[in-house]
Amino acid sequence: MLSNHLTQATNAMAPPINLSTINHLDISDIMIIESQVYPQALQEPKQTLLRLIDNNPFNLAARQEEELIGFILADCEGTAPNEIWLYDIAVKPSHQKQGIAKLLLSNFLNITYQHQLSILI
Repeated sequence: MLSNHLTQATNAMAPPINLSTINHLDISDIMIIESQVYPQALQEPKQTLLRLIDNNPFNLAARQEEELIGFILADCEGTAPNEIWLYDIAVKPSHQKQGIAKLLLSNFLNITYQHQLSILI
């Protein structure tokens, strides 16, 4: 499903950024990025992150040479059938201000639009 939405952002100096779906193998990297970006009180417990990954195929990972550098998490639990929560978006501090969050959000919006979902924030 997401293969049609694979996008690359290129920078003359940096390797391309590839988008893919998030999987359980990404959980440690997601937690590391959250610890770098958010104060401890706003970091999600591992169980919540695992539930979000299980619950939704619309979660996106931004990778550069297989390294997870950013992500977007969405949540369908507790919403109407045509709604989805934009739960979290984060990019490693070392990769911020390079358009990665914009790339993630743009692809997320395109995917949700194609599935006729309303986004709750």
